[in-house]
Amino acid sequence: MKLIVVTPAGREKYLRLLGHHVPKSPDVHEWHLWDNCRNEVDRAYLQRLAASDPRCKIKRLPHADGGNNVIGDFYRFCDDPDAFYLRLDDDVVFVEEGFFRKFIARVMAERGSPIWYAPLIINNAICNSLIKQLSRVLVD
Repeated sequence: MKLIVVTPAGREKYLRLLGHHVPKSPDVHEWHLWDNCRNEVDRAYLQRLAASDPRCKIKRLPHADGGNNVIGDFYRFCDDPDAFYLRLDDDVVFVEEGFFRKFIARVMAERGSPIWYAPLIINNAICNSLIKQLSRVLVD
């Protein structure tokens, strides 16, 4: 099974940080950058990032305008039956060393059980509240 990372990409200032983690992993077969940029400066950065590694592929939709309402339409590109897709938003700033290898191992071990995996995202009040109220994670 090959791992394809997909990123709704629109902001260079964030994507620059994630861009150090994904390409350096040999466990990532491809990185699909979903072009949802709001301006040409960010779009030019996507082009440079894609040109820096042959595994980086830009996916475009004619109506993508930087809004959240179009993100679901990009999933049409997740059509390889031999791939497992992992979505990492463009504002992910850290990926643990060896994460992708461990992630693939877990997916393979549990293959056929879960239908969806999602990372723990801690970036807003709703997520923080859910973590505090519904999990074993201690939040002070």
